[in-house]
Amino acid sequence: MNDRFKFKVLDTKTNEIVVPREEIEERFVLTWDGSIVVRYYNPDIRLIRMPHYKPLFCTGLKDKNGNLIYENDIVEFKMNPPRSSTDSNKIIKRQGVVKNRYSSWGVETPSSFERFEYLLPYDCLFDIKVIGNIHENSEIRKQVLNIAERR
Repeated sequence: MNDRFKFKVLDTKTNEIVVPREEIEERFVLTWDGSIVVRYYNPDIRLIRMPHYKPLFCTGLKDKNGNLIYENDIVEFKMNPPRSSTDSNKIIKRQGVVKNRYSSWGVETPSSFERFEYLLPYDCLFDIKVIGNIHENSEIRKQVLNIAERR
């Protein structure tokens, strides 16, 4: 399967990532309207709409360790400074949350300007590493990002 069509499922009631249960051949299906349907194969095919499930889409990109990068992942990365910067040779290390904004994948970073750094092209961001996600790693979220709560 193409990585850019993969998704994880978030249970908005428990704020946890849900994994399909293999023993009952459970599968998650994304419908045309963006909702999640759970499909069971035991013994007959059954479909159940799960209104409290939300898809977290894959960017189709991988971090430096080969892990797929998903929406709401917390990433650590290095970037080149802006061209207008007086210290143009210094590499900047930051952390942020992966978001889809303006139909493009990027990283929202906490700063006084609430910057949005695009994941593509890769020329400005490099050494990207997934360190968690905002739903399962509340410690990291509290440390790194207070912007997730404001949006």
